[in-house]
Amino acid sequence: MMSSIADRMAELGVSCEALDWLRETGYDAQRAWEACERADWMLWACARLGVDRRLLVTAACRCWRAEAQQFVAEGELHSLRAVETAEAWIRGEATEEECESAAWSAAWSAWSAWSAESGWSAWSATLRLAPVAFNPRRDGGAPNG
Repeated sequence: MMSSIADRMAELGVSCEALDWLRETGYDAQRAWEACERADWMLWACARLGVDRRLLVTAACRCWRAEAQQFVAEGELHSLRAVETAEAWIRGEATEEECESAAWSAAWSAWSAWSAESGWSAWSATLRLAPVAFNPRRDGGAPNG
């Protein structure tokens, strides 16, 4: 069992850093899920494993809402609009194109604020999550450090 999880993750193209971390969890999928501090790693793996896109986007939105105060500058609304658009897509009230447009608007806004640490963090988080959550077929790259 231990090597089958690691083998599957390696087949998916996960980074060496993520594989090392997985080894530290004892290759226990439940323990890995509960202990992972990198939502982008878990969302990436779920997307690559074929988890339903609506569940994946729901998880990404919940991650953002749980942590937004840590990486989004006060008053910055582009990322909130992106999450709200994604939530509308989950309910069937927005298109994928609207989601992608809102996500890239959020990324651009965060990039524009790059000089501030919070801007860098928001930009980085948006770029990690947006391509995977909104279009898992477009590989945003294997998660890495």
